[in-house]
Amino acid sequence: MNQRSFMFVLLIGIIASLASSAVIITIIEQKVFAAAASPASPTAATANLHSYTNSTYGVALQYPPNWIVTSRSQPHGTNNTVFAIVEFDPPVSQDPNADTFFIAGIDNSSARKATPTIDQYLRNEIISYRSGANVTDFKEIKAASNVTVGGHPGYLLYYTQKLRSDPAPRMHLETGTIVGGNIYYMLVSSGLPDKQFTAIILPQVVQMMKSFQILQPAPVQQQNASVSSQQQSIPGLLG
Repeated sequence: MNQRSFMFVLLIGIIASLASSAVIITIIEQKVFAAAASPASPTAATANLHSYTNSTYGVALQYPPNWIVTSRSQPHGTNNTVFAIVEFDPPVSQDPNADTFFIAGIDNSSARKATPTIDQYLRNEIISYRSGANVTDFKEIKAASNVTVGGHPGYLLYYTQKLRSDPAPRMHLETGTIVGGNIYYMLVSSGLPDKQFTAIILPQVVQMMKSFQILQPAPVQQQNASVSSQQQSIPGLLG
């Protein structure tokens, strides 16, 4: 083998090594951006998915039939403006450590002086996740404010994070939109290895995100009243 042939083989090996280390990120980006850029049609329901609808918040989406559904509608944080409407959890056969969850929620922006733009909200999310007191490592893989979510302009944020209380890296994928003064978001968080998450969880999450619909914007002024009413009327909500 002459020197030119040897250098060519060496170059091919280096390229192959780099490609293999980036293949998971590439697959995730392709699937996620295809999902976020393609608003779902209300008539394009997938036969093997179940439907979830929340009339209080005016949202609907589809989910795998073997995933566990838990209604939430509870505030997060100290300002009581961010509510997890519903949580979906994969079966233990797909998530042996029960360490993956998918949340659809709403951020009531009535406490803000002005409703942020998609880009402003995405920027604030990145800063918040990066600067949390319990965060030891934050790596942004992809961020975009030019995607479509539920037929509306939206954002997408994909990142990994390590916490002092949980040093194992977690994968996070978040997407959302702003309609009627409210931020509607979907978030999946998982401690599964990258390959397992990509092969098993991600395709299902993509279907869920693609199916998301805003049936009618939830009135900003009535968010707190709606939560109180729903907590009283839905059995097991606080369980």
